[in-house]
Amino acid sequence: MLAQLEEPHNDFFVLAHYLIHGDETPTNPNRVAWAFGHNVYTDDPVRAAKLMTATAELSRRCKAACLHTTINWHPDELPPPETMQEIARRTLELAGLGEHQALVMGHGDKPHRHLHMMINRIHPETGKAYDLFQSHRRFDRIMQLLADEYGFLYVPPHNFHPEATDDLPKRPGSNATYASRRGAPTNRPQWPRRHSRAYGRLLSERLDTATSWDDLEQMFAEDGYTLEWKGRGKKAGLVVGDTASYTKFSALGLSISAKGLEKRFGRKFKPQRPSRRAPPKAKARAWAASRNVFNVDAVDIARAVGTKAQLRHAAQEAVGARKARLARASLSKQLEAELREVLKASTSLTPPCRAKSRRPSPTDNKPDRSRSGR
Repeated sequence: MLAQLEEPHNDFFVLAHYLIHGDETPTNPNRVAWAFGHNVYTDDPVRAAKLMTATAELSRRCKAACLHTTINWHPDELPPPETMQEIARRTLELAGLGEHQALVMGHGDKPHRHLHMMINRIHPETGKAYDLFQSHRRFDRIMQLLADEYGFLYVPPHNFHPEATDDLPKRPGSNATYASRRGAPTNRPQWPRRHSRAYGRLLSERLDTATSWDDLEQMFAEDGYTLEWKGRGKKAGLVVGDTASYTKFSALGLSISAKGLEKRFGRKFKPQRPSRRAPPKAKARAWAASRNVFNVDAVDIARAVGTKAQLRHAAQEAVGARKARLARASLSKQLEAELREVLKASTSLTPPCRAKSRRPSPTDNKPDRSRSGR
């Protein structure tokens, strides 16, 4: 058994939608196996979200009243729904949330048994918010107690049992996995802590010779690793690794921290990345080269000295050559070209047609007698 607590927020309806539909499209028909309400008198997630939202307004200070918690079992363990529901109620009682509002839902769309709990941190009578200090450690102790009581396998998390997980890599979190599905290079596991400390001891022998960040990057490059920033804002930190895995710089156990290296080197770390944009002068030279008078093709020659038939033949060959190049290009380039052709045919990118000249008629200047009053 393993309990996971997500970062609290203040939108019960978003969580209710996730509990029902999840991230898959279309929704897995086996997603919702069962559900029950705790102090909300309904098993409908949307109605429970309305009640919890109204209760959360009792607190003016709490801006993150929605707490999302999951309890997971090993794939080989198949607890019945009655046992899972009983464990959910015991967990709420032992965590001090027995009088709070909650909606518990069991899912059947994963290989392992698990349940979700949408909990309102605001007490429905006192209006006080549930204190989250040491909540991860509190739920971990509850899982250890209930696993021994019901005879399930207890899974120790990384943070509170380092001796049991010292040789295990840490998998990426839900946010990193979500970002990786959209192309971000974040779906990398972290090295085991024992591996990080061992590499840190090897690096400490050469660390004293480094006089700049460039020297430190060169040391990592010799070992096949790179030094880079990971994260944004206040949560950003230095990591060391490759495209397959990484470790935090602080996990190396060096005698000097990243802040200490900044003081030694006199500046913060900035990775050496080649610029993807050409400088303005290079762009200007490339544009001038493309406009060179000698940069002509068969269409230009046929237009200058050939006949109309030769010009038509040269244009057809140019179109065929362009289509052949496009067929060898990437799929994104092909879709871009296809979209450009569609826009030319259906939007204002189509050049306006010239109006045909018409000889003036003798009746153009005559007044319309049908409209004139008599």
